Amino acid sequence: MNNDTQLKLVLPTNTHKNSFLDYMKELLSNDKIQNDYLYKITQDFDSFVNFQIAQAKEESVTIGDVSKTQYWLVKDNEVIG
Repeated sequence: MNNDTQLKLVLPTNTHKNSFLDYMKELLSNDKIQNDYLYKITQDFDSFVNFQIAQAKEESVTIGDVSKTQYWLVKDNEVIG
């Protein structure tokens, strides 16, 4: 099987910006509040990715929260989840 057709979990990256935004648009297509969130992401995608990566670092987490790592599910170089 070609590696590009396998499902992969990847850390957020600008490499998948367009497919991630397409995924989010489809996911949030009927939710006005969430569409505002999507708009903010599209305005500064670099900051969004940096924030997601920082959340995995314990020193970046606010008091009462825990560190967390977000992964994107990718198939054929497209974010699908």
